[in-house]
Amino acid sequence: MTVEIKVDFSGFDEKAILKEVEKNVAAQLRRVRCPVHHQTPTVRSKRVGSKMEWEITGCCEKVIEQAQRVLN
Repeated sequence: MTVEIKVDFSGFDEKAILKEVEKNVAAQLRRVRCPVHHQTPTVRSKRVGSKMEWEITGCCEKVIEQAQRVLN
């Protein structure tokens, strides 16, 4: 699953903004736990131009769905 976030970086320190966004997303997802396996999801970010893409993986579909709800 990929969650897409579009950001316009003109006039800003792009690296600092991306680092802060990653930190906030990771903090939100640390609260998510699979109701069956009690595992947290893993998130990886990838920057493509002015967009960031997030790949969320987990032990099962339930934890991925919970993570998606938190980020939406």
